[in-house]
Formats: sequence, structure tokens, C-alpha cells
Amino acid sequence: MLLVILMVLLIIQYEVSH
Repeated sequence: MLLVILMVLLIIQYEVSH
């Protein structure tokens, strides 16, 4: 689902940024 992909991308960016 698109929402899942968006959430995963946000988590990845948060992990990388952090």
C-alpha cells in the first residue's frame, strides 16, 4: 500500500538523519 511505503520512507529518513 502507498501509505506503508510512505511511512517506511519517513522512518528510513529519520533513521539516516538521526
